[in-house]
Amino acid sequence: NPLELVKFSVGRALLDSGGYGYHRSLYLDTDPILLCGAGRVVQLADARDWLERVAPGIRGAARRILDNFDRKEGMIVCRSLSGNSSTFRWSSNAMDVIGFGHIDAYVNAWSYRAMKSAVALCTLLGDRELASRCARTAAALSHNYARQLVNPETGWVSGWRSRDGQLHDFGFLWINGVACAFGVMDDA
Repeated sequence: NPLELVKFSVGRALLDSGGYGYHRSLYLDTDPILLCGAGRVVQLADARDWLERVAPGIRGAARRILDNFDRKEGMIVCRSLSGNSSTFRWSSNAMDVIGFGHIDAYVNAWSYRAMKSAVALCTLLGDRELASRCARTAAALSHNYARQLVNPETGWVSGWRSRDGQLHDFGFLWINGVACAFGVMDDA
């Protein structure tokens, strides 16, 4: 059953087994993608025992995402990388050959979806306070995403907004795709 492989892989990653993208203070898409994977496992299978076993990892991933939420910006912010041009630093997401940083559109789209998944997962685990924080953060991300990241000149979702306020829009299909597919913006 392929779902068993997913449960094994997502479960190990949630419980800190290491691997690519492990440095979660830098690769800010890791925790959101893992929470979304856990959400799909629970949607597709009777996985209550699995959910209880990985509960510490689910709570930890949700809290790390929440810790990167910046109230002033209304977005998930990479505190380690500015994303400013010519900084030549690594990336805040798995597309590590491009120097994303600060407000990363890919990370924020995945974080929105992850917060929605975390609401359901934390509710099942009986952690209503954490579920409520995740719901508020998902709403804030949806409210601020287009304002922060849509390039008014092109209508495209930019890859990131650097700490110096610049939008970095290179027509990323894979970013615009997840933003649209995950419903983080309204139709307009």
